[in-house]
Amino acid sequence: PTTIIFGGRIYDAEMKIRGAVSVNYPKNSYTVRFGDEDLDADALGMGNKDHLVLITPFDDNSYVRQKLAYDLWIAMADHWGASRMTPRTAFVVVYLDGGYWGLYTAGDRIDDHFAEERGLSRDGNLYKAINHDANFYTWDASGYDKGSLHQGYTKEEGEPEDGEPGAFDDQDELVSWSSSVDHETFVAGMDGWLRVDEFMDWLLFVQYTSSDDSGGKNAYLYNDPEQPEFRFAPWDFNHSFGQGWTTYRIGPETYNDFAWNNGIFAHLQAHPETDEELWGRLHELMESGPLHPDWFTARLDEYYARIH
Repeated sequence: PTTIIFGGRIYDAEMKIRGAVSVNYPKNSYTVRFGDEDLDADALGMGNKDHLVLITPFDDNSYVRQKLAYDLWIAMADHWGASRMTPRTAFVVVYLDGGYWGLYTAGDRIDDHFAEERGLSRDGNLYKAINHDANFYTWDASGYDKGSLHQGYTKEEGEPEDGEPGAFDDQDELVSWSSSVDHETFVAGMDGWLRVDEFMDWLLFVQYTSSDDSGGKNAYLYNDPEQPEFRFAPWDFNHSFGQGWTTYRIGPETYNDFAWNNGIFAHLQAHPETDEELWGRLHELMESGPLHPDWFTARLDEYYARIH
């Protein structure tokens, strides 16, 4: 139990330490769940929130990698005029037990409430990719046969719930189909399974930002069984923009096609038709969209002016 003070208002809430690696940091990440009254986060551009995520910058001495990645995904969607699952973030200063605790990135929690805010059904299935076994193959990240086709995922929202029979039926069907068909068959049938433009931009997104830990895992997949079409939402970018997940440096010449940990990405790059479309999307985003250097320069200037 906790009391949150924001914008001059007092809220009853609950708070927990979150994260797999950051749980061991001296400056933790947190999830805050509000009680009877939602947080009024209009000042952050985030509307009313029943949950708020506070992301630590302890492992990022630039302070901006997380926000830069999420804002880029929003800008990519805006460039195409596409309605997507776009987590919003804002810089906030946190005081803990009355003492200064420092700068954080506040963000949306990916859940049924967030899906509804993005114009989707609250009853859809939401899956979280928690490790590299979430690869759209029938084998795991080590090359062994999976115990289940949804290995590497947890189910966060939707019925049946995680642990109940049939909880992962649609996820299993997608993995089974993607891993069993050739590239020609995949391209011919992909529109019946997923929002193709989102998956293409997901690939370009993680390649361009060098987010090697987010090409399969550290992602959410959403599917509405009433209107089947898998969608993507990004998550967790401490490994990005030249930094690995334990803060080692990554050279700008490195390249990852993500085929090893994402079977859908392998299909898209192997077929001439979709490969050509990928390059076309990349060139437009680099020439007149948010992958142009001017976009990054403007964002970083804005961030650091605000942080200072």
